[in-house]
Amino acid sequence: MSKVLSSIILGSCIFVGFAFHNVYVPSSRHTGSLNVDGVAEQEVKADLFGWEFSVTTIGDTENDVKEQHKKASSEISALFEKAGMIKGEDYHIRPKHLSRSKTDAGKDVYQIGQSFSILTQKISAAEQIYKSTEKLVEAGVSIENGQSPRYQIKDSKDLEKLLCIKAIANAEEKVRQLEKSTGIQTIGAPTIYWYGVDFRDANAADGRSYYWCGGEHSDQIASVKVSYSYHTIK
Repeated sequence: MSKVLSSIILGSCIFVGFAFHNVYVPSSRHTGSLNVDGVAEQEVKADLFGWEFSVTTIGDTENDVKEQHKKASSEISALFEKAGMIKGEDYHIRPKHLSRSKTDAGKDVYQIGQSFSILTQKISAAEQIYKSTEKLVEAGVSIENGQSPRYQIKDSKDLEKLLCIKAIANAEEKVRQLEKSTGIQTIGAPTIYWYGVDFRDANAADGRSYYWCGGEHSDQIASVKVSYSYHTIK
């Protein structure tokens, strides 16, 4: 969602270069508008690892499926403990769900499903857990991956401010160049549309961007785009 910001709100971020623009010109002299985009990018390293998966066990009786699930759950918990992950802080376990169904032959089948979610700054430990679950699958534990692991930035506010300043400077430079090449004179302060910080995987071939969900790689590129709109006279 874009944010409309005035030069007063941005304050010192966009003060440089505005002093000679802030003069009153009658609206009758306005001949049009000048619109440019300013962009700033920076390579960053993700500091959050997120992943969610579920464990499913199936048995012929309720006791049988409970025993199987207890064993599978213990093996998962052992992985977390070995990696130094703290329950309720680095990962969460959702309540298990027991269900019963019947086969085409009318035989009862019991099933327990339970989800585990990881969101932690212990990236190396979480990556090791992700790799270790493959061994559990080989051992017969049914693990379903809800999605691929996602890498995120925990707090991007300071980064966003820095990139916003750079994007504004980039837009201002484009305005100065256009003034020189076209003879158009900009007046007053610009209206600025700020689109917020965007992230994309540095190594992704498709170049897709994302916001809250995170990327598939820890090496990322953060970018901010601002759109400038000036009144102009000749």
